[in-house]
Amino acid sequence: MLENKEKRLIKHFYLLSSISLPTIIMVFIISFIWFTFIFIEDYILKKESFNYLGTTIMLIIVAFYIILFSYSILRVKFGIRKDDWQSIINNQNISQHSNRISRAHSLKTASNILKSKSLKTMANLQSVNTTTSMASSLKDNIKKIAEKNNIKVNTKAYILSIILIPTLILFSVYIPSIIQTKKENDAKIELLTNTMENLKSIFEQNDYNADYAKIDIKYSFQYMSIYPYNKNNSHVSLNLSNDGNINDIVYYLDIDKILTVEENVDALYQIIENTNKILKTTETGKNANDLFVTQDVFYNMASPYLSGDNLKNIYNRIEKGKISYAFSYLVEGYNEEQPFIYFDITKYE
Repeated sequence: MLENKEKRLIKHFYLLSSISLPTIIMVFIISFIWFTFIFIEDYILKKESFNYLGTTIMLIIVAFYIILFSYSILRVKFGIRKDDWQSIINNQNISQHSNRISRAHSLKTASNILKSKSLKTMANLQSVNTTTSMASSLKDNIKKIAEKNNIKVNTKAYILSIILIPTLILFSVYIPSIIQTKKENDAKIELLTNTMENLKSIFEQNDYNADYAKIDIKYSFQYMSIYPYNKNNSHVSLNLSNDGNINDIVYYLDIDKILTVEENVDALYQIIENTNKILKTTETGKNANDLFVTQDVFYNMASPYLSGDNLKNIYNRIEKGKISYAFSYLVEGYNEEQPFIYFDITKYE
């Protein structure tokens, strides 16, 4: 007849031999779940900040599983060598031959795992198979003793708690974060859509044809193309950041060979003036005063082209604080039949 202390030892060893395999498997499952959440936040939703809390929780959970796995292996490995366990074995009517084989196999496989020099070695397929074999042998031996002495050794509740609780903790960190990021993205899309629609409406009221690309906040780069009616040789491109502010304006003009160099430059500046005049009437334009170029700055930037050096590509760029100005003359595709000039104003954060 076993004492209560011996019964508790049997239950304890059976529990440890039962949880060793689930814990090492959960190391990989938790890592995969974490990677999936990171992929959703960083690559799908393009979250601006890294989720350090979630990563810390993941590392703590992985460390917990590794420690629990190591303890379960070591505790059983050395525990079955002690006198209190040997006395239990010797008092049971179980095949000694079977016990010796199972015990030797268990000790050998446990030793092989513990000799692993790194988690990488322990994580390969061979180590997992070894762990499975060892855990199965230990569980079978202990279960035989438990059944012979009418000891209940149901470990399902323990295993489920070890699996579910850490997993739910990780989910509780990332799911609200993903939901919040999605809400923020939806709000940005709504803001940008309203801003683009308002700009489109105002430009169309001033005899312009305006349209914008599909809103895509993943790349923080939204643009609207504006074309004056009956002037197919020019257009304006407005680029907006995710906060709805203009951060770049590009003015294009196809060279009219009938006109002089000065007249083409004047035509481009006229486009700039007309665009700025309209933008200043909008809420978006009121926040973009530093993108409204002065006449002196524009003609200074166009001076290389005005000087007659316009046979090949020209690119003149300067920076003033956080504003960049660029004037360029391009032979599109090196096809001189239709060269064009453009003026670009960019604001850097």
